[in-house]
Amino acid sequence: MIKIFKIKSKKFYINFSIFFLCITILPYLILALFTVPTGDDYAFASAALEQGILGFVKDRYLTWNGRYTADFLMACYNVIGHQITDYFLIKSFALVPLSLITSSAISNYFFIKLLTGCKNFKINLFYTLTVLVSILISTDITSTIFWLAGGIAYGLANSLLILSFALIIDTLYLEEEQNLYLFAFNSFLIIFINGLSETIMVTYTSLIVSISMLNIFFNRLSQNFILKNLTYSILALTSSIIVICSPGNYSRIEKIENTARNSSSLTFSAIQSFWSTRYHLFDWINPLWICFFSLVILISFQVPKEKILPFIQSKKNFLIVIISLIIAMYMSFFVTWYSLGNDSPPRTASISYTIFLLITIVSAFYCRFNFNLDDLIPFQNISKISFITGVGTRIPESLTR
Repeated sequence: MIKIFKIKSKKFYINFSIFFLCITILPYLILALFTVPTGDDYAFASAALEQGILGFVKDRYLTWNGRYTADFLMACYNVIGHQITDYFLIKSFALVPLSLITSSAISNYFFIKLLTGCKNFKINLFYTLTVLVSILISTDITSTIFWLAGGIAYGLANSLLILSFALIIDTLYLEEEQNLYLFAFNSFLIIFINGLSETIMVTYTSLIVSISMLNIFFNRLSQNFILKNLTYSILALTSSIIVICSPGNYSRIEKIENTARNSSSLTFSAIQSFWSTRYHLFDWINPLWICFFSLVILISFQVPKEKILPFIQSKKNFLIVIISLIIAMYMSFFVTWYSLGNDSPPRTASISYTIFLLITIVSAFYCRFNFNLDDLIPFQNISKISFITGVGTRIPESLTR
């Protein structure tokens, strides 16, 4: 087997990369210390303290939206926090971005651990920091990290989506023995995630239903695995119905200007979603993406292939997952166009970017195990060049949003 790193220099490359990535993330951690609440945060805190946790969730469900998970978490943060100390929202707001950045790191760490079974802490950390830097640089962090309401609805949703996706791959493709604990935990996660925002609900439900249905139709599955696929789909659809049927959704739509729909709006949204997908793909496929893709391939050389091999070597399973992810990314744009008539606000695109990252990661692992290793050696030089140019050109834009 060809060695990508020389034995003497392998540890140096990994340690230096981890150090460089930590330095890259440091400005975001410093900014977190100076973050202050927005007007929405004060309004939500006041309502939660006045109505209580369950009262706040009920009022929001009946009058504004069906985000049962997001509203519950916001209420808990404010009610429990203000029982600890007065002016908790102001004094401890740095906990919001720091917690969201940490949740993203943890989900990505367990993603690579679940997907590959790699037990090397430094390799897993290297991967985690690489993905985290890509997310921080390429998404609208002002509304997904440094804002309580947006952070819960989108930042936390992205982190949990990555973790839940890894559990889906693990329970449907990689586990020979039935792991009921992981299956039960992911079933809970599906219900939890769909209650965070309408965009994540449509996106993740599309992903789950696509994977499940394609698995059932194109793979010869045992009765237990068919039941798992159907259970995931039923839970996703049921939790989506709970969100959609919220009386508050209709009340909110009436208050938003220019939301009138006609018979052609569905077709218009479908067409515009293709254009949005194309536009964002051209924006995302940049030097940083080349760096990220090549680094994931390099990292894949350092992880054991025994666990991931049954999934990656199956072209059918790979295509099922990739097609499902593409459908999910398209639906993430479609729901925004259909509900707002455009592809804003930028925070909704962070969910699309998370799906794009998953496509990149799965594709990189597939290339690693299905192409001649000699053909992948040039990725060493590409990664060294693009890592500096990519990060260097994207960080200023991210920090000035």
